[in-house]
Amino acid sequence: AANSNVRQNALHLLLDIFPLEDPDATKEDKDTLLGKQFFLLERLLVDDCPEVRTIAIEGSCRVLHLFWEVIPSPIITKMLTKIIGDMSHDACNEVRLSTLNGIIYLLDNPHSHEVLKVLCPRLGHLMQDNVLTVRVAVADLLLRLNDVRNFQFNKVRVFLNSPLFKKFLYLIDQPPVAQKITKLLIPSYFPSTVPIEEACNRCIRLVKRAPMAGAIFCKYAVLEGASKTHLMELVKVFLSLVLSPDQLDAGQIEGFLVAASFLCDNLACEPCYMN
Repeated sequence: AANSNVRQNALHLLLDIFPLEDPDATKEDKDTLLGKQFFLLERLLVDDCPEVRTIAIEGSCRVLHLFWEVIPSPIITKMLTKIIGDMSHDACNEVRLSTLNGIIYLLDNPHSHEVLKVLCPRLGHLMQDNVLTVRVAVADLLLRLNDVRNFQFNKVRVFLNSPLFKKFLYLIDQPPVAQKITKLLIPSYFPSTVPIEEACNRCIRLVKRAPMAGAIFCKYAVLEGASKTHLMELVKVFLSLVLSPDQLDAGQIEGFLVAASFLCDNLACEPCYMN
């Protein structure tokens, strides 16, 4: 149909009744009909209208989530490769956002994990997206991957250790992203499960590696449940390093000072340290 509203309504109808089946048809005819429905979804993923593309992405992910076990694997691979490989580069902000939200939703189906652990790293470029809501969704995706049991977290660690992620860290001045990334990084850079000296050393490494990003990490560590006693010790360690700056450059010194300032400001607001 030439009218995008007609295509949008038709897409909603297709998604509502999916999978359309004829109970009296042969298996071959059923497979043909199913193939036609996926063909339509694939066509609508590249529709000229951004609203149609957005609905097609979210709807396709819902279909895969609900019917994964009965959908032929070549169709699954083709659709996800299209969504992750192409739609994540779409010029429309809402389409890129729908790609991330669709994948987050799809992760609720454990059958999707084997395929997604290969494909998800291809979304890494969205960590530098110029739209805040997209970067927030990337942070949500990383947190979701971190929560998935038996998911190979080394794929997430590829993100965390890449130059791309280092650049992303400089974008976390926006609170919605900053707090989520801090939550993701705390188990690695200020864990409560190791001795306090080791926890402090890990945080020192983060600040040395990316001084201002490390400082922002410290700013939100209190809000994400880091031990207040350990954070008080961290302030002392940071100040000690600054007073003996033989092996620190100017950027690192600034990072430690800003981090200590953030920690002091937040700890001072805690009831146990007031008065």
